[in-house]
Amino acid sequence: MNNLVFRPMALLLLLSLVLFTGSSLAQESSEPVTITVTQWHTMEAQFEAPFMEIVAAFEAENPDIKVDVVGIPWSDTTPQLTVRTGAGTPPDVALVNSGDPAIFAAMGALIPIDEVVSAETLERMQWAKGALIDAPSYLGTQYGFTWYVFTFPMQYNKNVMAAAGLDPESPPATWDELLDAIIQVGNEGDGAIGLGGNFTQGSWGGKFYAAFLWAHGADVLDVEGNVIFDSPEAVAALQELVDVYLASPNAIGFGTGNYEARLGFATNQVAFMREAGWIRTIARDLSGEGDAFDDDWGVAAWPAGHTYTGGHVWVVFQQSEHKEAAGKFIEFVVTNREMQELWSGVFGSIPPIQDFHDFAMYDDPFFDEFLVGLGTGRSDAPHPQADLVATYLSIAFTEALSGAASPEDALKRAANNARIALGQPMQ
Repeated sequence: MNNLVFRPMALLLLLSLVLFTGSSLAQESSEPVTITVTQWHTMEAQFEAPFMEIVAAFEAENPDIKVDVVGIPWSDTTPQLTVRTGAGTPPDVALVNSGDPAIFAAMGALIPIDEVVSAETLERMQWAKGALIDAPSYLGTQYGFTWYVFTFPMQYNKNVMAAAGLDPESPPATWDELLDAIIQVGNEGDGAIGLGGNFTQGSWGGKFYAAFLWAHGADVLDVEGNVIFDSPEAVAALQELVDVYLASPNAIGFGTGNYEARLGFATNQVAFMREAGWIRTIARDLSGEGDAFDDDWGVAAWPAGHTYTGGHVWVVFQQSEHKEAAGKFIEFVVTNREMQELWSGVFGSIPPIQDFHDFAMYDDPFFDEFLVGLGTGRSDAPHPQADLVATYLSIAFTEALSGAASPEDALKRAANNARIALGQPMQ
């Protein structure tokens, strides 16, 4: 009898042990997951604290997710992530340049962003599709989720314009007006340069020259990634710039780059240039006049049909074991109004959500053209070899402007070299 009584009690003990063990396992499985996020802002003293404030706010709202923040210098981001992806050790989430998703998507390393971000949120970015949706896409699929953007309208120096006989309160409104103005500055501006920019060889030079193609209905690559910057329209664009340079060598800052253009602009030696919102702080510092220099220049639309846009976007890697958590992180960072206002104030960038453009900082008229330009903006071609192609384009412009080749021959040679590099048939 005792044995018969004991057995049910033993079974109850065993069941209790199983339940207790199961409860312990459930508690362990509910432990917060940790996602690894790489970015460069914690590598810069002025941005580290606000970025970590955003991370803390996310963790407070999502106590089941912890964020391991890893800093990678901006210049090292693409090569480091390429190596880590090849080694099978990519982060869950990474911040990259807006054109870089194509590089990693071509490797099969990223997931389409609509797998982790709501359709409603993506729809809120359709108002500036070219800059926010198309730029971080590859072969028609969006792989990057825009955190913030920069637009590059035209800045004009009133002092240089007045010295050249131009109306300092009436900046050029059309492409032809801009070309006429820079020639006039080159001829009558007492040694000043008409248009400053990245007239140096290299991918950044090629990206600058793309704006001249756009003004003539030409482009660098077509939607399928084919090299097309030797089209008749592209030849006409380069020939026009050569003619401007022949009319006045000081019309453009050929042979100089962005840093020289900024310094020249701030010291009344450059009339026009194309920069993002950070230029006000830079110009104040370089001029030596501080806020007083604000009265000497203004911002207007870039008169070429499209304002250049660039930005930084979040991507999620295929090998992430916490894709859902990764998606929550990037959607929070992009769509949380308080955090976007914090970051915009610190970084001077533009949120991709149009509803957020009512932040107090944007009451300043200085930002008007930067905000408007996002709706008509264009970015670099979304291609894994976009920088290489841009370098070939820059070589063509350099050859033609220096007189080493005609615009047609320079573009044809450079385009075919780019086609060879991309495995495309020569033309």
